[in-house]
Amino acid sequence: MKTNQTEDDYILYLQEQVEFLINSCNSFDKGFYGEAKRIATTIRVLVHDTNRSISLLTQLNSKKIYYYNTAFPFNPNNLLTHLGLISLCPGPTGNDYQPFYDEGPPVNHKWKTFDNWWAEEIVLVDNKRNKFTRKKLILTSSNQDGGAHIDPNLNQKYANINRKNTMGWEKVVNGKETPILNAHLVSIRQIGHELLKTLRNKFPEIVSF
Repeated sequence: MKTNQTEDDYILYLQEQVEFLINSCNSFDKGFYGEAKRIATTIRVLVHDTNRSISLLTQLNSKKIYYYNTAFPFNPNNLLTHLGLISLCPGPTGNDYQPFYDEGPPVNHKWKTFDNWWAEEIVLVDNKRNKFTRKKLILTSSNQDGGAHIDPNLNQKYANINRKNTMGWEKVVNGKETPILNAHLVSIRQIGHELLKTLRNKFPEIVSF
C-alpha cells in the first residue's frame, strides 16, 4: 500500500532538495570537489525524467520554464578545448579551474528552454573533440561516478578528463608540470549555480540564497 503525494508534499521536497543543493555547493566551494557528485544527484532528482522515474519539477508541473544560462557558446571551428562554464584562474598552487558563477563572459541567451539547456548545448570539449552537455555530465556523475551509484564500467570519455587529462591544461608546481584536473566537477558546480538561480526565479517565495 502506498500514500499519494500532495502538492504540499512536493513543495516540502523542493525545499529539501534546494537545501541539499545549497549545502553541497557550499561544501564544494570550501574545497571538497567530490561534493560535485552529490550536486549532480540532486540535479537529477530535480529535472531528469525517465520511463521509470519522474523528476520533482515535473511533478510540480514546473519543468517547462526557462533555465538560467551562463555558458560561453561552443565554436566548432575552435580546435582548442572548450570550457563553457568555467575558467582558468590563478590559485595558491598555480592556475586552477573555477566556476563562472555570475562573472563569466556575456552570453547571447541568458535564459533557455529546458531541452536546449539540458541536452543540446555543449559545455565542455576535450582535446579528443569529445563533447559534453549538461545532461551527460550530470547523469554520468550521478549514475556511474559515485553520486548515487558506482558503475563497474565508467564512461571512458568522462573518466579520461581526469585520468588522462584530455582537457590538456597543465601548471607548474615545485618546478614540475602537473595536470590541471576536475574540469568536469567544476562544470557541475556551475550547473548547480545555474539551477539555483532558475529555481529562485520560479519559486521566489520558496528559494532564497
